[in-house]
Amino acid sequence: MILDDLIPSCHFSEKHAAPTRASPKLVYASIITLDLSQSALVKMLYALRGLPRTSLTLAGMSRVGFNILGKDEDREVAIGIVGRFWKRAPELIPVAPADFRAFKEKGYAKAAFNFAIAETAEGTVVSTETRVFCTSTGAYAAFFAYWALIRPFSGLIRRAMLKNIVRSAERSAAAPSLR
Repeated sequence: MILDDLIPSCHFSEKHAAPTRASPKLVYASIITLDLSQSALVKMLYALRGLPRTSLTLAGMSRVGFNILGKDEDREVAIGIVGRFWKRAPELIPVAPADFRAFKEKGYAKAAFNFAIAETAEGTVVSTETRVFCTSTGAYAAFFAYWALIRPFSGLIRRAMLKNIVRSAERSAAAPSLR
């Protein structure tokens, strides 16, 4: 997995998964076109964190500091960010995708999450995993307190993302094809 290459070991992690009858191709398309603007919960949580409404899509996330770090079509998309998220006004630093894994400047946390797609006998499973690596003990202590506060809300957002992806993929699977 791309995520394994980006953050092979981490200090904090969280995983969620959802089954669907849609094909991996439709699930991947739904990930790429992810739009959370219909989720009142996600809009509220983003607003509380001070994130603009434009960040409710993958393209919008990139405008606020998240980078798409890798894609493996029909299998995985990985997204990451580096910063001091625990600050009242988070200090984000731009890190090129090629430099993400090697970033080690003290005092920061590297966060990456993915959407992974796996075929099963029953259909397809789409999952998301978040991993955070802290570059110093000070960053670890600060992120530990921050994570204790935001982890439940992060989980709500990730589950909302999966729900949106599954709904979109299944809607596409049910739509009559245009020929």
